[in-house]
Amino acid sequence: MIYHSFTTSPEPTVIGVRDGLAQVTIRFDRFSDPTTGAEMERFFDFRTYWQRTDRTPPRPFQLEYAQLRPRAKQTDLLLFDGFYMGCPFLLSGRAREVFARHHLGPHHWFDVLLYDPTGAFVSGEYTLFYCPYLGYDAIDFARSRFRLNRGLPAAPRWQDLALPDQQAFEAFRDTTHKIPGVGSLVLSDRFDPGLDFFQCRVGPLFMSERLREAVEQAGLTNVVFPGETGSVAVVA
Repeated sequence: MIYHSFTTSPEPTVIGVRDGLAQVTIRFDRFSDPTTGAEMERFFDFRTYWQRTDRTPPRPFQLEYAQLRPRAKQTDLLLFDGFYMGCPFLLSGRAREVFARHHLGPHHWFDVLLYDPTGAFVSGEYTLFYCPYLGYDAIDFARSRFRLNRGLPAAPRWQDLALPDQQAFEAFRDTTHKIPGVGSLVLSDRFDPGLDFFQCRVGPLFMSERLREAVEQAGLTNVVFPGETGSVAVVA
């Protein structure tokens, strides 16, 4: 099984907004339950995420007010302004249907109410997709290829790194204060080879060839496969 890395687009022609950032702002000040924002911040906080063994949400969260930014296009994958561990994007109703037909492992869907910049209601079909990260134990470090970009994002100059185990990886990260990129990720025998979507503690988002084919057949918008600059993952 081969997995392909993917991301969302920063291009204004795709997402509408000109700064290449989030299309959606989460307006916690418009929520009926004022505790939801703080509770979500605590649960998805990257500083404490890996300290917990149970990554099941304490309750079904609802994003009561997600507001499209001016000029934002309503794509199938919507990037929002929060940084929540395991929550890469909002999915449209049809995108959720495509993903849900595949093996995602443990995951959760949180309802989203979407509004336009004027405050007019747009849609109740979007969901916040939460899929917990896989840990270091899913990675065969010795057989994976790590790299560091010494050039520009648009013109990368890759330096290969020898990081044969978790300790070497963490030592590099802690001494250089840089997170290595992934050329190819080899997955260990702890990895579920039936998964169609995942993100490890190291590396980008990945989807299987069968999920990629379904995404492309459905014509889902704001899904980018980087090609030569992207990463692949393979089962050992």
